[in-house]
Amino acid sequence: MQQDDDPNWAPAIGALALVLLLASLALVAAGGWSWFAKFLESAAPAWVQAVGSLIALGIAIWLPRRQRSLERSDARRKALSFTALLVSAARGADKVVQANSPARLQSLKHLVEQSARLGPLVPVDLLPTDKIAIFVALAAMAEEMKLAIADMEPRSTFGDGERQDFRARLESIEDLAAKLFNE
Repeated sequence: MQQDDDPNWAPAIGALALVLLLASLALVAAGGWSWFAKFLESAAPAWVQAVGSLIALGIAIWLPRRQRSLERSDARRKALSFTALLVSAARGADKVVQANSPARLQSLKHLVEQSARLGPLVPVDLLPTDKIAIFVALAAMAEEMKLAIADMEPRSTFGDGERQDFRARLESIEDLAAKLFNE
């Protein structure tokens, strides 16, 4: 995950500006530097406006970038949550099928349905472009698993084909999950 990139330099610049302002007021109050007093009377407002405009421009550039960074971080967190839930559901379903215990399949149904519902909530346009196809494939696998579990529910036993199908599905999901979060 990406760390927040708060500007650690912003408080330092603010403190420097405050110190310069207080120092200049102290110089004028002490009667020193007559040219500085004349500067403050004549050109200082223009310089303050220019510096203020540059600061406002910097904030106007930084703020949308920061917001976009936070949105991307949130999308990545949601994708990670979805993937972790899906992998957990796939592992659980595989264990149930491999152990041939359909009665336990009902307990996994909720987990699989929840992962299938979470997939569409991830804003894929904010994921890195090389990860979008992988995420979409994982979301499709969540839907497939949901349908497969719904088809298997009324059964009292699982066949070898179903065991192999769930094992292959689990391996595919784990492989895609690893690709999604490899940097």
